[in-house]
Amino acid sequence: MYAVLINTTVLLVPAALSPLAVTPAHALFGFGDIVFDPSNYAENVLQA
Repeated sequence: MYAVLINTTVLLVPAALSPLAVTPAHALFGFGDIVFDPSNYAENVLQA
C-alpha cells in the first residue's frame, strides 16, 4: 500500500513541477517576430 503511494508521488511530483522550468519559445533565432510557416506559404503561392 505504501509502495503504491510512494511510486505515485515519485511520478507525479516531477510532472507537476515541469511547467515551472519551461522557458518561452522565441521566434526566428531568438530575436524578432518573424516565423516562417511553410503551409501558409504554400497556400499563398497556390492562390497567387
